[in-house]
Parts: sequence; structure tokens; C-alpha cells
Amino acid sequence: MRTLTDGRFRLTAWARLEIQGLDVIVASKRNQTFDREVFLLHGIDVLRYGIVALKSSQHFRAGFQEIAKDIVTADPPSLTTHHIEVFERSRTARPIWPLDPDATYPIASTAIVDQ
Repeated sequence: MRTLTDGRFRLTAWARLEIQGLDVIVASKRNQTFDREVFLLHGIDVLRYGIVALKSSQHFRAGFQEIAKDIVTADPPSLTTHHIEVFERSRTARPIWPLDPDATYPIASTAIVDQ
């Protein structure tokens, strides 16, 4: 083990491990990684790494989108997926985006009443 802290996070313990030459950060409770701070807290500057992997589907983008050369997402089989077209939709009015790529929506008009 390289580092063990209670971090700056409420009710959470974090640990930095080295596993076969890879730095791994683990947490005692499930959390979203919004930015690089948890890495910096454990002595890791992600800007010096060629690859950084996170177990997150969306939240990480706030802190990593601007510094990432590429983002590759995984979509393993489970109860949730990025591919919503796999779920049956028997009551959904069609067309609806993104299920129907050519779906269009009227622009709502607004009236301003001068009193």
C-alpha cells in the first residue's frame, strides 16, 4: 500500500494501492469522481499518466473532459445502459429522439403581454 487517508470526503476512507505496477485508488463507499482532487490527495497527478480509468458513466466528464485527449466509455450488460433503445417502450409516443433520429419538435411560441 502506498497511501491511506480519510481524505477530505465525509464518511469515506480512500486508499492508494499499487497492483502489478498500476496505481489504483479505492474507496470504502461508492462515490462519483467529479475532478482530479482525489488523485492529487494521494500523490497522483493524472496529467502525467497516459491512461486514466474511472468507474463512472457520466459524472467524471465535469473534471476530465477538458484534459482528456480521448474518452472511451464501456457499456457492460446490466440493469442500466447508455443504449436506451434496448428497453421496450410500449407507451412512448413516437417519434422521440434518440430512438428516432429524425424526430423533430415544434418551437414553442411565447407571447409577451404589455400591461
